[in-house]
Amino acid sequence: MLSVAVVLFAACQQKDAPQHTLKVDPEELSLKNIDAKDAFSVYSSQDWSLQCDAAWLTVNPSSGEASTEGISIALEAEDNISSQVRSAVITITAGSLQKTVKVTQSQDTAVPEGKGTESDPYVLKTVENMKKMNELVQSGQSVWFKLVNDIDMASVEDWTPVNSDPAVSCQIYFDGNGKKLSNFSSNGGKCPSLFGYFYGKCHDLEIEGASVTSFANPVGVLAKQMGSDDIHAECVNVHVSATLSANGTDKIGGFAGMVSNAEFTDCSADLTIDASKAKYVGGIVGVATGGTVKITGCSVNGNISAHSYIGGVIGGQDAPATVTLESSNSSATITGQHHYTAGLAGYMNNGENSPLKITGCYATGSVTSKGSSCSPLVAFVANGCEITGCHATGSISAVNNVGGILAWATGGSGKAVIRNCWYDGNINGAMSVAGIVGYSEGTIEIERCHVTGSVISSGTNCGGILGQKSEGGASVSECYFSGLLEGAGRVGGIVSYLNTGTAVVSNCWSEGRMVTTANALGGIVAHSNINVSISNCSSTAELMGYYCQAAGGILGIAAKDVLIEDCYAAGEVHAMRGAGGIVGMLNGVTNAKIITAIAWNPRVRAPRQSNANYSSGAIIGCVKGTATLTDNFYRADLELLDPFIPEMIQHENVTNSLPPLPEGISDVNQCAYNGKAAPAGISLGVLAKNLGWDENAWNLPSDGADNGVAIKPLDNNKIDF
Repeated sequence: MLSVAVVLFAACQQKDAPQHTLKVDPEELSLKNIDAKDAFSVYSSQDWSLQCDAAWLTVNPSSGEASTEGISIALEAEDNISSQVRSAVITITAGSLQKTVKVTQSQDTAVPEGKGTESDPYVLKTVENMKKMNELVQSGQSVWFKLVNDIDMASVEDWTPVNSDPAVSCQIYFDGNGKKLSNFSSNGGKCPSLFGYFYGKCHDLEIEGASVTSFANPVGVLAKQMGSDDIHAECVNVHVSATLSANGTDKIGGFAGMVSNAEFTDCSADLTIDASKAKYVGGIVGVATGGTVKITGCSVNGNISAHSYIGGVIGGQDAPATVTLESSNSSATITGQHHYTAGLAGYMNNGENSPLKITGCYATGSVTSKGSSCSPLVAFVANGCEITGCHATGSISAVNNVGGILAWATGGSGKAVIRNCWYDGNINGAMSVAGIVGYSEGTIEIERCHVTGSVISSGTNCGGILGQKSEGGASVSECYFSGLLEGAGRVGGIVSYLNTGTAVVSNCWSEGRMVTTANALGGIVAHSNINVSISNCSSTAELMGYYCQAAGGILGIAAKDVLIEDCYAAGEVHAMRGAGGIVGMLNGVTNAKIITAIAWNPRVRAPRQSNANYSSGAIIGCVKGTATLTDNFYRADLELLDPFIPEMIQHENVTNSLPPLPEGISDVNQCAYNGKAAPAGISLGVLAKNLGWDENAWNLPSDGADNGVAIKPLDNNKIDF
């Protein structure tokens, strides 16, 4: 009976105990990605508390007392700027009871998918994705992007560069994936361009129809600046078509305005650049400022107009960068308002021991400039260069220091080397104008180069290969000129004017027509003020020296000692005075040597007005000084036309003395030298062979063969008779 009573009592107690409740409403919430706020209610018969498992979600209040009316819980989420949906769980506890509220927040649809790593790059599909790029770069880190769609950016009126802060040294790796960005535009601001300051690599991208307008320095379609002293930048297989307009801006490049430690490989640009007040303007790079800059397999087309320091590929360099151009070209039309304008590279002021290197490049566009130091290929080089296997065909019109390959080479720590280059076109300039190098004032070597076309100078120093040489040594070998040379003074088929230093000219030839109205004219060298050696050279050019004081089939005037050996001339020579089949005048020499030279000219003519003027001769027009003249011959039927020389007189060899004056004349101006008449019926080739000319330099005929006087270059640049 007692047990039954206990059970009944316990049962009554349970029936009388209160029943606790806990309810949340709603149990699931969805938040937008920005400015996200919401709420839910807690109904509990007991005091309660809650916990949230996400730091990005703020919950208030976090606890409360029992209430049958319900307590509102406010939620506020941080903006979700990621490309991923995120979720949180809020757990409410009241005594032994628990409820949960699930919260999700949508992603930012403008944020690219991916994590920005090399294995999982940010994926760019839309314009909105592109706009988010500048929020995803952080200084000192590397970030990867991949373009997966062609994107038309016309809706973006003024693009904000990915990195506008030079202090943010984030390395960007942009994979264009062979896709296209079209109608890109960027105007004004600190660095109008796609990337701004770019470090890293951009590859396999096409930018079509870009428009960039700038009032800031520097500027480019791809970047304001690429690379730095410490961080490398690279572009591979990137192609740009764009219009760039700049007012008062310097350092403008189709890709980048300024570069340091940067490479461009297999890139191209089709540009219109209008920057009439700007300097350092180039189709790929505006200016190189340091480190190593290499441009390989790149090309430029279009029109570039600027003030100065202009190049179809690179505008120039203003710091000791090491610049290399390989297998690149420009067909752009270049217009300059002032100095240093070129079809390929403008003002290349490289530092000591870091010579400019250009290999296998060419330029075909025309260059027009109101200034000096202009070229279809390279305008200016300091401290040496190596230009190898390059050519240019674009016409040029400029003022002083104009060259078909290099306009002006200055000295410093290095020498200028031009090898296996050629120019075919039309050059117009004033002073120091030539088919290969206009003006050199340092050590220079020109080897195996040739020029075809016309080189015309309104002033003096017009050369088929080299215009004016000053300082240092000069070597010109295995070169030829074929075409028209015309100037107002000092016109030379290979070299115009050797002013200071020393020079060697060997294995060179010229043909065509050469005209001057003053000073000196020479089939190989016009005027030399230095010790010069000329060997194994020939000219068949017609030399017309109107009002010229001295013209020679090989050398016009020598004012210092000269050695001429194994050379021949076979063109007509005309001068107002001082005409010679080989040399026009030796003026003040003390030890000149002319050895085994052949004057095969049909006519040497000098209609001088007075017998006090310089005389004319089959070998030398006038010798003013002592000379050694050995075994020199003239063509037996050579016609010497001089109103004061009644007949051709043969001369024996001369050893360190003046040639004999004509009988009854004491004026040294009449000291002509004819040499010996060639045996009747002998050919030029056989005569040269009999004189022992170097068979390694000439294609001499076999015994008894007569190959005529035709000259043509062979692979080894030997010369055929």
